[in-house]
Amino acid sequence: MEQVQRKHKHAIGAEMLSDDLAKKITKEVFVSTVLLGWKNVTDAEGKDLPFSKENALKLFHDLPDLYEDLVRQSNNANTFKDAEMEVEAKN
Repeated sequence: MEQVQRKHKHAIGAEMLSDDLAKKITKEVFVSTVLLGWKNVTDAEGKDLPFSKENALKLFHDLPDLYEDLVRQSNNANTFKDAEMEVEAKN
């Protein structure tokens, strides 16, 4: 996040960063650092949608509720504990 914010340091310092740009920056950082990939995602025509940063940003633009849900889940520590417990159970 710090790397991306450096590009907008003056706007942030002057409190001139628009809400839309702040949301765009946050979404781009989420896609680049938290979202690791996906399976079984299709486009509007039902064709497989390969994972890429561009496809993820477009998907989240088209489905903002999906983005919000994933952000909520990523902030929930229990989500990661459950996944960790599954991995440990397999070992």
